[in-house]
Parts: sequence; structure tokens; C-alpha cells
Amino acid sequence: MRVGELRAHGSLVVFWLHAAAPTTAIDVVTLDEARARGDVVVSERADASVSVLVTENRGKRHVLLLAGEIVVGGKQNRVVAEDVCYRR
Repeated sequence: MRVGELRAHGSLVVFWLHAAAPTTAIDVVTLDEARARGDVVVSERADASVSVLVTENRGKRHVLLLAGEIVVGGKQNRVVAEDVCYRR
């Protein structure tokens, strides 16, 4: 996969992605979808820190956390600082 040219409209910037050959789609769900299915558990660390939550993906699909998303869990809600996609 290679990153192609960028397109911008206002504050939105999109980079086109190109694959050398047809590929299968990446199976990704959002954090809300994964939590609703019980695939992701959000908790505090043992030594709780304001800027850190622990997320455990117990499902088989990749989970996408988007920057700016509010994560409900632990002693207080947090906001995701940067996009993250992770799997089990």
C-alpha cells in the first residue's frame, strides 16, 4: 500500500491510499460498536492517571479510536488524543 496525493477542503485533509493488487478489506469497528458488543473493556490503570485509560480488545476485529472521541470509563471520561487502530 502506498499513500497518494492529498486533497484538502477547509480543515479536512484526505490522503488517497493505493494498493499494488486487490486486497481484502480490513475488518474494523468503531469503539462504540466494539463496546456495544462487549468486545472492548475500558478501565483505569492500577495507579490511576488522568491522561491514561486501559482498553482491552477481546474481540477478533480491529477497533478504531478516533482523535476527539470521548471514552467513557474509569473514574472520569477522557478524550482520545490521536487516531489509534488496534487488534487483539
